Amino acid sequence: TVWFEEDPANLGLAAALGRFWLYKRDYARAEGYLRGATAGASPRQGARVRLAAVLVATARRVEAITELEAELGDYPSSVEARRSLSKIYADDRDYLAQVAQVEELVRLEPGNPRALLEHAQCLFNMTDFPGARRVLNTALALAPEDADIVLLHANLLAKEGHTEEGAAV
Repeated sequence: TVWFEEDPANLGLAAALGRFWLYKRDYARAEGYLRGATAGASPRQGARVRLAAVLVATARRVEAITELEAELGDYPSSVEARRSLSKIYADDRDYLAQVAQVEELVRLEPGNPRALLEHAQCLFNMTDFPGARRVLNTALALAPEDADIVLLHANLLAKEGHTEEGAAV
């Protein structure tokens, strides 16, 4: 922190210190540094994502969404920000808002089975079982041994009326 006191305009150092204090779960300190890293015309990329993590941890989800949307305004291809928004929306069971984020994640990370899983899970939660099946089949082809993908596959089989086949998975 001595370095930061000597150079308080150093956004990279503010972001690093904020990340450190977030890791230590000292949310008040983390928030101070991360707010510093996001101030000004050129906020440090990723600092708002970590600030949003502080805000979620301190029960300020609406503020977290605002920070993540601002991050996406500056860095539209931020997978980290989209994944964080997706998680907040999933936790809030706002699947309509979540689906936009997971669709963009799949576009940004083509061939990533975890992004496909998030998309399929969201569609499953929206009771769009045919859509979930379509996306999940792609994830299964890429990662047939992934436990989370296999579990969703079994749950989807049950919803599709293949209870015995789902139990065997």
